[in-house]
Amino acid sequence: MSTAAWQERIQRDLKGQDPAALTWRTPDGFAVQPFYHREALDELGGAPAPQTRSGAHWRNVPTYSVLATERGHAAIDRAAAALERGADGAHFVLENAEAFDVAYLHQRIPLASAYVGYTVRSGATNLVQRLADTGAAPQGFLISDPITRHAPDLKKQLRDQCEAVRLSQLWPEFRALGLNAAFYGNRGATVTQQLAFALSTAAAYLSELPSTDVLTVADVAAALH
Repeated sequence: MSTAAWQERIQRDLKGQDPAALTWRTPDGFAVQPFYHREALDELGGAPAPQTRSGAHWRNVPTYSVLATERGHAAIDRAAAALERGADGAHFVLENAEAFDVAYLHQRIPLASAYVGYTVRSGATNLVQRLADTGAAPQGFLISDPITRHAPDLKKQLRDQCEAVRLSQLWPEFRALGLNAAFYGNRGATVTQQLAFALSTAAAYLSELPSTDVLTVADVAAALH
């Protein structure tokens, strides 16, 4: 059936109502039609070409939460077992980063080759320093992101974040300035708002973290994840 035939059927089913009433506007202002037909693709010049990327563009990285009262041994053991079964890495969400047993982590997981991420609320510099003390050049990321989570001691947390980025500069496969854009989406932001807030947050870090004697704008940009 043609687009015109579909439209005629819709008008008949609506019994005199305006078919335009079926158009839905998303919160971002895009108009979504009640149906789409191949002719709509033809008007756009055909189907879009597939976007190809060199190498793997996603990783299987399970997340493990570690309570403030724990050193993380059980979570580390589960992550090591998952790596043996084919996982590409691990992501530890730490309520108390300073209690996390990095020495045990280094014993169970090859930090130089495994992709490991960490989400912390404080103690970013302490964690990165202990990772450096293992002698490995870790791969992965660190998310502290005090701007997004509106940390009450923001200036102190920004200094901590700045030092963590500085300490990790010699690790080319590690990003110490992770942004948690899901924070906005989980609180009701539209897709457009989520992207806009994430970019705005990144711009704030580029503005706040660089200094003449510690970090440059390029250093901060290279650490973003």
